[in-house]
Amino acid sequence: MKVSGNSIINKIGSISTAYRHRDIENFGFMLGTVSLALIIMASSMIFVSTKKEKKILSSSAMYTETFTTSLSEVDGSVVGVYTNDTYTKAFVMFKFDNVKDVPLDAKDYQMFLSAYNDHMNVQPSGSIYVFGSTGYFGLYFADVRGFDKQVLDITVRCNNIIGEIPELTVPSDMGASFDEFDQFRIYANFGASGTIKLDSLNEKELIVSDLYAEIVGENDELALRTELNEQLKAMASDLDKATEYSRRLTDAGIVVPETPSFIGTDSIKLNEDNKLYYLTTDMVLAGGYSFNWQDGSIKDGYLDALLNDKEPDVFFSEKKQEYNDSTYNIGLSDLSWVKLNGDPFIYGGTLAMPGDEDIQDNIGLLTSVWSDYYNLKQEYQVVTLNKLLMLELMSKSQESSISVNNDENSLCLWQQI
Repeated sequence: MKVSGNSIINKIGSISTAYRHRDIENFGFMLGTVSLALIIMASSMIFVSTKKEKKILSSSAMYTETFTTSLSEVDGSVVGVYTNDTYTKAFVMFKFDNVKDVPLDAKDYQMFLSAYNDHMNVQPSGSIYVFGSTGYFGLYFADVRGFDKQVLDITVRCNNIIGEIPELTVPSDMGASFDEFDQFRIYANFGASGTIKLDSLNEKELIVSDLYAEIVGENDELALRTELNEQLKAMASDLDKATEYSRRLTDAGIVVPETPSFIGTDSIKLNEDNKLYYLTTDMVLAGGYSFNWQDGSIKDGYLDALLNDKEPDVFFSEKKQEYNDSTYNIGLSDLSWVKLNGDPFIYGGTLAMPGDEDIQDNIGLLTSVWSDYYNLKQEYQVVTLNKLLMLELMSKSQESSISVNNDENSLCLWQQI
């Protein structure tokens, strides 16, 4: 059979065309498969991202930790975002680092509230509070309908700049109003599960001094109580060491001098129930205090039992004077050391007999731990207990020093969308 060249070429062309069609079909199938996979992957990422964002939105209450005012450049930090149990009341506490650079009258401030990149679902009322010269400021919001899980944009504006304004070199990226007015922005979510619940916000009537005591006072009190307990723990350890070093010296034939008067009959015991240490003492150092802080609180009060009908300023002034007038000498360098046979032992002298080196070392350890105990006791009685009493005084005096702005223009609502 004779086959022409053209016929072979045609067949080859047909086969080539078929393969090309098949390649195109395979490529199309692969492209479709890859595209479908990418769509599924993107959808999964969006789903996971959205789910994660919703989780964060539902739990995170505070989105701003620090801030700087736009014109006066005063730094500050957000202390916390607080609500009542039903999310109908919210309170934002913040603190300026340096109060000398800001006015302390709440009337000098305004708030502007909106939802971040969203339509705000609430229309709360609001007030601004300034807690005297403490540096603490508060923003109060209330809406009977309750706050949703929504990030709110809170701009705080100061309308009375004190001091010089640094020269503006670069326009603010937060908006034109930040170049014109001295203000800063806080982002918060009042409907989040992560808000801190306050008992004072659950009360029918808001008593701002109680709110301050609960936020600031209780935190500071807890820190002081921890410090006091750690000081007593260290003092207890020193007493144990002193007992051990005294025993070593007695066993070595040394008459240990009488316990220094600043220790006296001091005894420190740990209460296993509340894990707090208790000091029993008959010696209060000059300018110091001795009272049962462990079973009390600044809310219940310590001062009334100590003042003896004196005004607080008189009482604290007398304590300060008592400390300044004190000429007490712990006298550890004047101690005499004697052996049981009556022979003197010269601390720091020639080590002539076997065992003298150990005796000298233990005398050094004992006098050192006595000195450490005195310093700890002074810090405990004179300094830290005084801080606790001053915290009580400050917390209870806040009511008279708080300024408030609840005027009609104290809170302005606006919509971003």
